[in-house]
Amino acid sequence: MQKGNIFWNSENSDNFPSPLVFLGCPTDNQRVLRGDILSEDLIIQITGISLLILLGIHLFTFSSYSGGLEDNLSWEKVKSRANEGWNLFYFLLLSAVMIHSYEGVKRVLSEYFPGKPISRLLIPIWVSVYLWALIPIMG
Repeated sequence: MQKGNIFWNSENSDNFPSPLVFLGCPTDNQRVLRGDILSEDLIIQITGISLLILLGIHLFTFSSYSGGLEDNLSWEKVKSRANEGWNLFYFLLLSAVMIHSYEGVKRVLSEYFPGKPISRLLIPIWVSVYLWALIPIMG
């Protein structure tokens, strides 16, 4: 590609451009020139919090036509709905959601509480939620 192309990072012209460039996403230089505030940190924060909300909905959802909250959330009921083939998929998906939501929440809290050890607080909480969510496929 030609140097100076708007889809090419001129600082790293010897390297291949990011795959996001081919999808039409702006490079960091273009963001600075346009004054965009959308950064990677903001994207991780938004998607991390969103995934955490979706995980909460998944874990605490109930519907009135299927017996209410207690019947729907019993681990025996959840285990009976999941066959063995979905256990690995559930484990991997839950792992990705937990890691990504941890990063999002950690970045949000570190902006509001700079200099505080956020990880010491969040890691035990995230491990306990993760293990609680894994109960249906463990046994």
